[in-house]
Amino acid sequence: MAKGSRSNRVSGMGADSETHCGNIARPKSTVCWPDLVAVCDSSGVILAIDPNVATTWGAAEIDRASPIGNNWDQIGLAPEIARAVSRKILQTVESGCPVTVEVVIPGTENAVSRVIECRLAPVFGSGTGKMGSDATVFVVARDVSHARKAEESLRESERAYRLLAENSTDMISRHDPVTGNYLYASPACRMIFQYEPEELVGRDPYELIHPEDAPEVRRVHTLMLGQTSTYTLTFRARCKDGTFVWCETSTHSVRDPKTGEMVEIHCSTRDISARRWAEQELRESRELLQAVLDNSPAVVYIKDMNGQYLLVNRRFEQLFQRDRHELIGLTDPHLFSPELAAAYNANDRRVIEEKQAMEFEEVAPHEDGPHVYVSVKFPLFDHDGNAFAACGISTDITPRQRAEAALREQSEMFQLILDTMDDAVVVADESTQFVVFNPAAKRMFGLGATDTDPSAWPEAYGLYLTDMTTRFPADDLPLVRAVRGESSNDVEMYVKHVGKPEGAFVMVNGRPLCDEAGRPRGGVVVCRDISDRKSALERLTLQNVRLQEAAESERQAHESLKHAEVSLVQAEKLTALGQMVAGVAHEINNPLSFVVNNMAVLQRDAVPLCKLVALYEEAGPLLQRQLPDLISRIHALEKEADVSYTLTNLERITARSREGLRRIQQIVKDLREFARLDDGDLQAVDLNPGIISTVNIIHGRAMKQGIELLTELKPLPLVTCYPGKINQVVMNLVANAIDATPSGGSVTVKTEVADTIEHIDAMKPQGVRIIVADTGEGIPTSIREKIFDPFFTTKPIGQGTGLGLSISYGIVKGHGGKILVDSEAGRGTTFTVWLPLIPQVPSLPAP
Repeated sequence: MAKGSRSNRVSGMGADSETHCGNIARPKSTVCWPDLVAVCDSSGVILAIDPNVATTWGAAEIDRASPIGNNWDQIGLAPEIARAVSRKILQTVESGCPVTVEVVIPGTENAVSRVIECRLAPVFGSGTGKMGSDATVFVVARDVSHARKAEESLRESERAYRLLAENSTDMISRHDPVTGNYLYASPACRMIFQYEPEELVGRDPYELIHPEDAPEVRRVHTLMLGQTSTYTLTFRARCKDGTFVWCETSTHSVRDPKTGEMVEIHCSTRDISARRWAEQELRESRELLQAVLDNSPAVVYIKDMNGQYLLVNRRFEQLFQRDRHELIGLTDPHLFSPELAAAYNANDRRVIEEKQAMEFEEVAPHEDGPHVYVSVKFPLFDHDGNAFAACGISTDITPRQRAEAALREQSEMFQLILDTMDDAVVVADESTQFVVFNPAAKRMFGLGATDTDPSAWPEAYGLYLTDMTTRFPADDLPLVRAVRGESSNDVEMYVKHVGKPEGAFVMVNGRPLCDEAGRPRGGVVVCRDISDRKSALERLTLQNVRLQEAAESERQAHESLKHAEVSLVQAEKLTALGQMVAGVAHEINNPLSFVVNNMAVLQRDAVPLCKLVALYEEAGPLLQRQLPDLISRIHALEKEADVSYTLTNLERITARSREGLRRIQQIVKDLREFARLDDGDLQAVDLNPGIISTVNIIHGRAMKQGIELLTELKPLPLVTCYPGKINQVVMNLVANAIDATPSGGSVTVKTEVADTIEHIDAMKPQGVRIIVADTGEGIPTSIREKIFDPFFTTKPIGQGTGLGLSISYGIVKGHGGKILVDSEAGRGTTFTVWLPLIPQVPSLPAP
């Protein structure tokens, strides 16, 4: 570069500078000094320099061209700069490489120390790329004082930041702005999360955040990405041992000042679990206190020194029908009349002035009139012992006063009732001392209340048992038992004393008097003179016995009459039925006899007719030849009459017809056997035929209901009886058994000889047994004793009269027999009829 050929001149600041050679100082302008640019040869002689900038750096007295040709120490620069540049020129020329050196200019009273950075670069000569004899050095001097101070401040700030982070109880952390991963974590993470800082670096913090709190943290993270802001979050974080702690984190976004892009997120996290628990305990304590106050029947309130309400309970709200938030801040003049407000405030001031709790009787208005309150008021003190408020607890005693007045009225009324009632009333306490002894008691027992021991009461008051001679036991006296806690009902005793030598019967009722816990604290007895009532009761009892005897006689007569009437009606029905059956049987027998005979003749005459027809058939071919027209008519008639079928089935048809007629004869015979109208006296008969006839008659009913009717009849000796009546008994028992048996069941009729009567009487003579057993549901135990009662039936209305078993029982009893029933639920019922062979005293009238 030629001398003075610098083409790009930098305008200087010499006019504004207060700097001179040897004392470099910042110019008055806030703009930093421009760089000092110069070119020198290898010996340090300046070849070119920016004169404007040079004057700014200290060459104020040198003109524009004077620095050229001078050495660095001759142009007025600070000696430190001149020496440093001169020393480094040779090094630059020899090495052929750029060299940088920093020079510190000490400060004075008027100027601060400065740092000058000098950069030297070789300029190769002759275009060879090597330093030659004409080599030059390019020199640039720059004031870097502010940059160095900024760097030092930054290092100091970093040292302070790290010192703060390393020693703070809060965990300082830096995070990636996008993922949120830890970039740095201070040692406090050991105390809060039990992790080492190295374990957190690179880790996603959302792994530690409680799932319920993570959405809120993510929301704030998203907000921070969009704008520069600081947030404070509260969330739960999981420690290394799996437990959770409450954390409070202050977050701040760090952004690039040029682009505004967020480069980091800084967080300060502290453990607030203790604070949270304390807050929760404080909240619960306040809620508990408020709950206690709200459920107190008393009116509770706190007023400050100005009389403003700070706290009220629910009873206070109910009293004024206003919410507590409306009442807070009000004073007594807002709620009460001036007179009442002044009285309340005077009591409050007195409590505060005397600094002690005091009790007052105050009046408050209510909808039903003024109420009297007992108010306990006391001052509240701060930490310094100064009263800052007054608390009051006011209890409404108006109901108590009214109750006391009502109790007094009731006591007076009770005493008046005791004095005027006819019944004796005596009350004793737990020590058996009399506390009430009304006038009626004095009249009844001839003596008032005494201090005698209960053991002497029977003698002192003339107390006897109802036999009028035995002293009443002292321990069993109703009043003594009542004091022990026992109740007595309608205890009778006899009382005899001087004033009433004839004595009197007394009815006593005793009750214990107990406290709220149920412990006896005394007893009371009420005694009533029942002498007149007892005499009347005895007379009434005697008359009642007589009436009962008369009623029983009438009932028995009525029952006998009723039973006789029923028996008579049934007998009339059976007689009419027997007459009808006998008449029908007789009427059927007459036409039945000739029908049977004619059927026999028909069966006899049908045989030769069949043979005759067979012979005609043999003559068929001859007639066909001789009389063709006749044979055609014969064949037509034969076909119309179906002669071949008739001849084949004629004998079978007549045989089945005769069998049907035989069965009709048997039914008629069974009906006559069942009715036995031809036997009006006791007869010695075999019961089996009659039983067979009875079973045959009812067999159709059993088949209709799907029930199998069986008989197991053993040979029997002759029994003296009314056969028709016995058939009626069997009919009733079998009919009931069929009705009690479901479809698919069975009813069995048995007969057998009975030497003795099991479970009846072993001394009876021998007889026979008729047994009717079914497979039904059995007879319930609750009605088993009623089955032989007249009109008792379990069948629906219209399906039974309830007389069958009753009449059967009467028939068997009239024959001197017994009828037993054995039934088990779910396994059927068995009726056993025992009849003696010869009844000793027949009580059944002849049919």
